Amino acid sequence: MKGIMEELSETFGLREFRVGQREAIAAVLKGDDALVVMPTGSGKSLCYQLAAMRLPGTTLVVSPLIALMQDQVDALRRRGIAATCLHGLLPKNVLEKRSHQVAAGEYKLVYVAPERLRTESFSAILAETDLSMIAIDEAHCISQWGHDFRPDYLEIGKIVARFPKARIMALTATATPAVREDIIRQLGLGVNRRRPPFVEVLGFSRPNLQIAVTRCGDETEKLARLLTLVKAHRTGVVYASTRKNVEKVFALLCKELAGRDDIQVLMYHAGMTEGQRTLALREFQECAHPVVVATTAFGMGIDRADIRFVVHWNVPGGIEQYYQEIGRAGRDGKRSCCELLFNYVDIKIQEYFVEGANPTSETALLVWGWMLSCGSRSFSVVAGPLARRLGIKNASAVSTTVNVLLNHGLLTRESTGLQTEYHIVPGKEDLDVIRIFDARREKRYQDRRRLRTMLDFVSAETCRHQFILDYFGDQSDDRACGGCDNCNGRLRASA
Repeated sequence: MKGIMEELSETFGLREFRVGQREAIAAVLKGDDALVVMPTGSGKSLCYQLAAMRLPGTTLVVSPLIALMQDQVDALRRRGIAATCLHGLLPKNVLEKRSHQVAAGEYKLVYVAPERLRTESFSAILAETDLSMIAIDEAHCISQWGHDFRPDYLEIGKIVARFPKARIMALTATATPAVREDIIRQLGLGVNRRRPPFVEVLGFSRPNLQIAVTRCGDETEKLARLLTLVKAHRTGVVYASTRKNVEKVFALLCKELAGRDDIQVLMYHAGMTEGQRTLALREFQECAHPVVVATTAFGMGIDRADIRFVVHWNVPGGIEQYYQEIGRAGRDGKRSCCELLFNYVDIKIQEYFVEGANPTSETALLVWGWMLSCGSRSFSVVAGPLARRLGIKNASAVSTTVNVLLNHGLLTRESTGLQTEYHIVPGKEDLDVIRIFDARREKRYQDRRRLRTMLDFVSAETCRHQFILDYFGDQSDDRACGGCDNCNGRLRASA
């Protein structure tokens, strides 16, 4: 049998491990669970991929993005590794064939989106699978205190309970001490005969990133500063909080940079078609000097080391999101610019997101009452019109309410073509709704606190790198950086 270094070299074409990889792999190979917190671009995926090759049976990988899953599967297949992914965009006959092959043990690594964990058909497949490890990518999504909580991730804990002999490796680039504790609790690590997990938190320090906050009085000032940065660095990402802002900034850049052949302006957000997003990703990877204007939907799985700048057109909702996004710059270790263009008015966008993601029990009861008025028949929900009908100011709160009720079993859902129909589960009452949404008050508080901390970062007069290290509980000896606007005078990032 190959040694671990031989596996690294012959299977993955690498001569040495990056910091922390070998320790995480060794932990699961000896039978322990592991929680691995590594910065973006530090090679987290190799940890579970190499471990999977050394373990018998199949490794299940839970990953939130279909495009990211497909990219990893394609890369593994090119190395001769039996890997596949199961998701809802596959033709039915392909999905059925792959499912049978998974149950037959023909794959070492099987990638699935968290939504698939809910289906009875997938549960039947898992029951027949010799599962040796469950790897959870973007594991902060399992925590209600994380910046990108996804209810479907809660299904992972049920699978862990069903496979007590399978090792667990949870991986993320953004997890505060509180989020790390919640991930461990949600997965049941260290209980029910599972040993306490191996926990590895690697350095959040990125001294090559030149971090700055520029206060802008209006969008004219923002555009002027953005153009200066784009022309100086040419390859990068501009993050905006809404699709509307993405489209606006994209149009402005296209107009201002018309006639320049050395910069290609791209756009990416979840409202685009799958084909449009795929094309934008490919162009970003292949163009010499692309600039993509995007929402937070862009970034996971981007494998480009020479991103020279990341600009935030709007203030992010928290340090986790901010750190994850600036972490996509300068993965080659070279100096890169990360600048936040701050206008206080932008806070209203994030406040709207927080309210929409955390409806009160009063709001939930309004939506629930309307559902009850539909009687025993099925109904569809269009958030905007229903919000106006019920006098709810935030349409996102309606969508969130429906999803929460669905995830707690008060609703069932049936999709037929482009139409989604909901049914109320018999026996559910107003008290069930009140209990569920009252229990989510802490999440609302945490999301608001996360935004306040982001604003503290904007106003900080101390080292911005140190602010980030302290937030994530990084106890390394890396102190003052010299690489932010506060430590280095008024950083203008070579522009």
